[in-house]
This record gives sequence, C-alpha cells and structure tokens, in this order.
Amino acid sequence: MNYKTLLKMTIAAALLPAMSVSASPVDDSFYPYNESTPNYPGLTPGMTLTADNIGQFSGAIDSEMAAAIAAGDVQIKVGKTTPRYHRLREPDSCLHKNSARHGDESEK
Repeated sequence: MNYKTLLKMTIAAALLPAMSVSASPVDDSFYPYNESTPNYPGLTPGMTLTADNIGQFSGAIDSEMAAAIAAGDVQIKVGKTTPRYHRLREPDSCLHKNSARHGDESEK
C-alpha cells in the first residue's frame, strides 16, 4: 500500500463518525422544547418574580438567581416559552430590495 492510498483511507476513516451523526441530537440541543414546554404550578407568563413571591417559585429557577431575587437585587418577568424556532421571514426577504447598496449614487 502506498502513502497516498494510506492517507486517503485515514482521512475517510476519520470522517466517518462525523458523517453518521444525525440531526436529532443537534436539533434537541438547540430546540429542547419541541415536544413539550416546562411548567411550574402557579407560574404563568406575564407575572414577575420578585422578593415578595420568590418563595413559592424558588424551585423553578437555580438557587443563585432565587437568592438574588429574594435579596431584591433583581426581578424577572416570566415570558412565554416558545416550543421551537419559527422563521420570521424567508431568507431572500431579508434583502432590502428597495434600499441603496454600497456604491450606489442614491446613497450620496
């Protein structure tokens, strides 16, 4: 076996694991709420976690943040959990078709 063949086989073997990875673990890490969204009894979107109410919701967030809220250092407004990423617009609609481009006379 010559050097070039060995090199090609080594590169192909190194790429096999990368090619066999499915999109599911990647999608799950970026979109953990595809299947369901978390909930906590009494905690609803729109309410604000404050020093007055953090005692009943301290299990919903990490202990350091709960301590900061209890100390009055911060308040957190609870937002709606979105289950997955929704594209707001098609990629080509991001282009500003009627706006000036660099070097256009209309910029001056």
